[in-house]
Amino acid sequence: MVASYYLAQQQLRDKLKIVQEQHDKFVDLHSKLGENGTCQGVLDSVMKQSEDIAPVGMPVLAIFIMLTGCVLLGVFFFQEYNVAMKKKSSSKSITFTFGELLGYRLDYHFSASKMAKPLLLFAVTFVLILSSTIGFAFVSGEDISTAMWRSWTYGT
Repeated sequence: MVASYYLAQQQLRDKLKIVQEQHDKFVDLHSKLGENGTCQGVLDSVMKQSEDIAPVGMPVLAIFIMLTGCVLLGVFFFQEYNVAMKKKSSSKSITFTFGELLGYRLDYHFSASKMAKPLLLFAVTFVLILSSTIGFAFVSGEDISTAMWRSWTYGT
């Protein structure tokens, strides 16, 4: 999350630099035109330059953070699923539903592992930030690192 903050800050600095350059161009244009003068050709060229600015792309680091978290959660659930399927296939005499088996595995995991509660808190926070990042990116049109930083600050 800190990395996406720094990426968002860098992008904001870049945009501020562009705005400052455009402001300087307008100040120069205003001084050239005088108090009441107009010059449509100069104004059109300045507007054309502002349209040529390329939009900022999606940063790789923010996407890497999101994918890494999703992979870690997927690996955990896949391992628990494999253990559950082995338990279900080894006990032919006892019949139970998959929901009961999942509840048992989660209960066992919380009682046997010291890191289960912090990992659950991490997983819930990660899913909350991931879903709100995607929502902010689609709704506001922001790039992914800015949306990730916004969802991190709203979530905490």
